[in-house]
Amino acid sequence: MPSDENHAPLLSAALNIYRSAMDQYPDALSVRFNFVRAAFHFGVETDIEEALAVARQTLARNFADLSLDPLDDVMTWDY
Repeated sequence: MPSDENHAPLLSAALNIYRSAMDQYPDALSVRFNFVRAAFHFGVETDIEEALAVARQTLARNFADLSLDPLDDVMTWDY
């Protein structure tokens, strides 16, 4: 996604959906992963800093407490 101002509302909405999902499903690894990737690829500096914090928090957790289902929607590698 180009750093076009027209995309800012869409990016903001997408990241807010991920934030809401992380609040509702704090153990869902796919939601965390998708948020981090979207913020890293398309976010501004504050989004990237938040994503780094989420990544660090996720890595600090006991992996047995995180959930990942085969039907979870994990974004593809080729954004």
